Formats: sequence, C-alpha cells, structure tokens
Amino acid sequence: MECKEAQKLVTKYIADDITEQELEQFMEHIQICKDCYDELEINYTIFSAFVQLDNNEDSSDDINAMLLEKLKASRKYIRRKKIFNHYRILIYIAAMIVLAMIILVQLGLWL
Repeated sequence: MECKEAQKLVTKYIADDITEQELEQFMEHIQICKDCYDELEINYTIFSAFVQLDNNEDSSDDINAMLLEKLKASRKYIRRKKIFNHYRILIYIAAMIVLAMIILVQLGLWL
C-alpha cells in the first residue's frame, strides 16, 4: 500500500468505516511506515479531543493509550479473521472429501 492510500484511510479507520481488506492493508502499512503512523496518531488525537469536548468529558484520558488499544483490537480482529478463514477452508475440503466418498460408495467404486 502506498502512503497516499494509507493516509486516505486514516479517517475511515478512526471512524470504524473501513473494510476488512482495507483494514488489513492499512495495519500492515502503518506498522512499517512511521510517517503514516504519525498521521494516524495526530488525527486520532484531534478526533478524540473533539469527541471529549462534544461530550463535556474530562480530557485527562490518555489518548495515546486509547489509540494503542484500538490498534491492538484491530490486529486481534485480523488475526481471528484469518484463523476463521483457514478453518472454513479446511471444513470445506473435509466436506468435499466426505461427499466424494459417499458418491464413490453409491457408485460401488469404493473398496
């Protein structure tokens, strides 16, 4: 992913309006690109400050810790989604093998 693309996704990420594919690519990019990570950090700080002002909340919350928690949750989500997809493929393959065995038994070709 190019920096331009990642920077376009910053606001979508903050607003939780990002697709799974975009999320995975975005997370990979900000992990290796300090400039894009800094862009995310700045935008997240501004967004969080506005939300706190709108809600008349105390601004003593550690915004950086909140961002780190959001990033951690995103990485966990991606990891779980990949594991789920692997299991889904394995179940599909197992179902196809069982179906093939049933067909072979019905045709009398299975010994």
